[in-house]
Amino acid sequence: MSNRKKLPKNLEKLSPDDFMLIPLLESLKLGVNNFAPSNIVDYLKIYHPTKFDKSHSLFAVKCHDNNLEPKIYKNDIMIIHPQQTAKFGDIVAFKTPYSITFGKVIDVGHVGFANKKLKYFPGAKVDLGIVGRVISVRRIL
Repeated sequence: MSNRKKLPKNLEKLSPDDFMLIPLLESLKLGVNNFAPSNIVDYLKIYHPTKFDKSHSLFAVKCHDNNLEPKIYKNDIMIIHPQQTAKFGDIVAFKTPYSITFGKVIDVGHVGFANKKLKYFPGAKVDLGIVGRVISVRRIL
C-alpha cells in the first residue's frame, strides 16, 4: 500500500508548457503606445490560462499608490484583461480627460468609478472609457 495521498478528482495535472507571457507595463498613459518597448518593464508567466486563450492580449501594471486599498495595495501587480465593459464592483482601468487610472465601478444615479482619491462620473449615454478589467492580483511581499 502506498503512503502517497490521493489528489482530488478535480485537480488537473499542469503541463509545464501551459503558460503565456504577458507584458508588465511601467504605466498606462493617454495618447501614447502603452505597449512600446520602452514602457515594458518585464514579462510575467501566467500558468494554466484556462479562461483565456493564449491569443488574448492580457497585460499587467504595478499599482503605484494606495487608492485601491484594501483590495489592491501599493506595489501589487494587477493583471488586466482588455475590454470595454465591466460589472458593478469590478476594478477597472478607465480614461479620464487627463489620464488613465484605476477604480471600482459604482452606481450613484448613473455609472461611475471611484477610488480613495477620485469619484468620476463620465455622464449618461457617454462612452465610459474602460480600458480593461483587473482579473487577478499578484501581491509582492
